[in-house]
Amino acid sequence: MSLDNTQIIEFENKYAKDFADLNYEWIAHFFKIESIDQNYLDNPQEKIIDQGGAILLAKFENKIVGTIALINEGNNVYELAKMSVHKDMRGKRLGHRLMDACIAKAKQLNADKIIILSNRKLENAIHLYEKYGFIDLGSPETDYERCDIYMELTL
Repeated sequence: MSLDNTQIIEFENKYAKDFADLNYEWIAHFFKIESIDQNYLDNPQEKIIDQGGAILLAKFENKIVGTIALINEGNNVYELAKMSVHKDMRGKRLGHRLMDACIAKAKQLNADKIIILSNRKLENAIHLYEKYGFIDLGSPETDYERCDIYMELTL
């Protein structure tokens, strides 16, 4: 299956359910859904877009198959969050396409830094982040129970 015709598009409200469904699926698979997840996933326009952030979506054959978000933390810092790829699309370098688009979007937003709060159990994701130059800065201070790694990329 060729992903050449996969488009990376900006979030529109009509994709809110796709954004939530893809993220709920992977979070529930590896962890438990936390209230902070529900806050962002059930209100992406209000909690991410309207706060100066961005959501990008991967669209393949008219279906949303991947998501990535930039949450505005203030002071030109954005958190890369809610990165998800549909289980049938994993291993096809879609994560790379989303990361490329996300970093380009962060630069458009005049970001100086992108941070990531994640879990070391997600080895493939951590490896991807490291490939893009994110540095492991240890354990984060966060409201997420599952997060045990804080990573940062200076742009």
